[in-house]
Amino acid sequence: FTYDGSTPTITATMNPGNVACTVTPSSIGPNAGSYGVHADCDGTNHAASDDATATIAKAAGAVVWGTLNFTYDGSTPTITATMNPGNVACTVTPSSIGPNAGSYGVHADCDSTNHAASDDTTATIAKAAGAVVWGTLNFTYDGSTPTITATMNPGNVACTVTPSTIGPDAGSYGVHADCDSTNYAASDDTTATIAKATQTITDFTSDPPTPVFILNGTFTLSAVGGASGNPVVFGSLTPALCTVSGNTVTMLAVGTCTLTADQAGNANFEPAAQVTLDVVLAPAPAPDLAVSIDDGRDYVQYGKPLSYTIVVSNVGNTSVTAASVSALLPAILQGQGWSCVASSGSACGQASGSGDLVDSGAALAVGGSLTYVLDTVVVDDQQLASDEILLSAGVTASGDVNGANDSATDLTLAVLFRNGFEQGEDGAQALPPELRLGAVGTLTQDLALTLAVDAASLAPWQRTTLAQAGDGAFQVEAIRIADGVYLRLRSAEQVGAWSRLDAGAIALVLVDTRLGLVGARAGLELVLPHAGPFEVRYRAVR
Repeated sequence: FTYDGSTPTITATMNPGNVACTVTPSSIGPNAGSYGVHADCDGTNHAASDDATATIAKAAGAVVWGTLNFTYDGSTPTITATMNPGNVACTVTPSSIGPNAGSYGVHADCDSTNHAASDDTTATIAKAAGAVVWGTLNFTYDGSTPTITATMNPGNVACTVTPSTIGPDAGSYGVHADCDSTNYAASDDTTATIAKATQTITDFTSDPPTPVFILNGTFTLSAVGGASGNPVVFGSLTPALCTVSGNTVTMLAVGTCTLTADQAGNANFEPAAQVTLDVVLAPAPAPDLAVSIDDGRDYVQYGKPLSYTIVVSNVGNTSVTAASVSALLPAILQGQGWSCVASSGSACGQASGSGDLVDSGAALAVGGSLTYVLDTVVVDDQQLASDEILLSAGVTASGDVNGANDSATDLTLAVLFRNGFEQGEDGAQALPPELRLGAVGTLTQDLALTLAVDAASLAPWQRTTLAQAGDGAFQVEAIRIADGVYLRLRSAEQVGAWSRLDAGAIALVLVDTRLGLVGARAGLELVLPHAGPFEVRYRAVR
């Protein structure tokens, strides 16, 4: 029998005659197992007995597997199984699998009082998810086909990338990575990019580099473009001075012509950054010296000093060397000496001289100047042929393009007396109050006299008397040249050198018959005819 929970009846018959026998026990079970049974048989003519074994076989159970599918985590998972009915634990071989990912065959044997079962199946450890790490994905165009790489972690395992290279043109490319190792797997999609390359314009020049300006004259441009191969396009940012057609520039006016160079990009190159070029459009070098002369007076008394300021200026567009300056004294004037002061970058041929003004080898920078102070005395002779004092100054230089301004003349009339002389005026027009020697001070051996000097009130290039002794023994003269004020002492017999003012005031000091001026860079001194005291008239600063 097979176990079904019942107690099956055991029967026996005897042959011949198919006579029913008495069986002990008459039934077995209900559990599975082997049972001994005995039969006694008796008929009219026959009798028999026998012993036998009756069996209830175990019924087939059903194997129920536990978890068979795992994901890799480095452990060795246990495989379990039970049998129904009864939820009876089975013996599983092998009892655990792993640790590596893969498929493993397992067998279960199950047994209970009334049931038995066995089964074979497959348990699996699936690969864990890895992480894709992409290599370089961003490139700049260089004509190559860069390789795209990827690895998987953990383990830094190389992946298969499709496509394995991109390019060569700039653009965006989709790429896919498949990664596999013993215990991990991964895949990923991303975008690799080849950016456009930059390009640079170099060697942007003009031919000639400094063209001489000629109205509607031309010069050419050249530049080396970048790798796109597109042409370099030239333009002008100063169309009032210059225009461009192709690589030819047409000059319209003097000045700084600002030119541009541009180059377009293409599929693989960005446009080049604009480059500019400044070209100075200047006329041909043209020396031009101008001269002026002024004694600051309309009238002068016979026998009195008369000083001239002569200014030579470079109004041309190029520096000048070896200029010659002259002012030849007429018979009515006696020379007392001359001195020269140069502006920055210029140089006098001589710092000073006597008699006629004759200075050669002078140099003038563009915009520079030379200031000459020529001291004379009017001859005390009313019997001269004319009372007109005409003094001309001139300058010569090689290549001077404008002779009209190379000479100048000053006219002063010599007279015996004119109203206003006693006020320091020239006898023609009264001086403004602020230019008159209206203040009075005393200079003695024990008392110095301090005078303020207002540079802003001094007219440029014009010599001015700042102070003078009441008896005419001395004068303090000043002249403003560019941003500096120069001072000197003078008497009827002596003319001192010019020295630059250091501060906003000067002091006059008297020691015996020596007059000193303090406040100039170089010490100024003059020997006077007597030791004073002196009443000094001077310009008061308001």
